[in-house]
Amino acid sequence: MSKILILDHLTPRMQELYGNAKSFKTRFGFQFCWAKNGTIFLRRSEDSRPLKVRGPDDLSRIIQDEQEALN
Repeated sequence: MSKILILDHLTPRMQELYGNAKSFKTRFGFQFCWAKNGTIFLRRSEDSRPLKVRGPDDLSRIIQDEQEALN
């Protein structure tokens, strides 16, 4: 049986982005991904600040910013 998640407070476009953000969370080791008031957030740990995800480009930017911070 598969999980079903209903996000009626998100537009179809944002529901797709939320799904991408959830996959991104798992792939890149983030602990939290949630939606609040139509906005999607990612957080690496409890001590880190939440990052807003407004579109697919934001996911790429988050990884790029983290890679630059490591160098």
